[in-house]
Amino acid sequence: MKGDPNVFPTKDVLADYLVEYATQFELPFQCSTEVLSLGKLDDYIVLITNKGCLKTKQVVIATGHFRRLLFRLFQKICPQRIEMKVNYMVKGR
Repeated sequence: MKGDPNVFPTKDVLADYLVEYATQFELPFQCSTEVLSLGKLDDYIVLITNKGCLKTKQVVIATGHFRRLLFRLFQKICPQRIEMKVNYMVKGR
């Protein structure tokens, strides 16, 4: 990622990085997409968005500060398939 490695990236630097990453690995990246609901269908997770329906095996939920509350809510949707991984960034390390 471009920028000073000793400070958190700005929103613009992070957005540029995500677009470059998705392009490099040819990921199905959608901008300006709001997830309206999550559900289950057989072995898949179904996302209903403002741009249509998506079916996937995995979803990454990046919650920020309210991760514990949201984790419990998402566990109710897919209790056997959700796992909480917490990564902390310490400024200056």
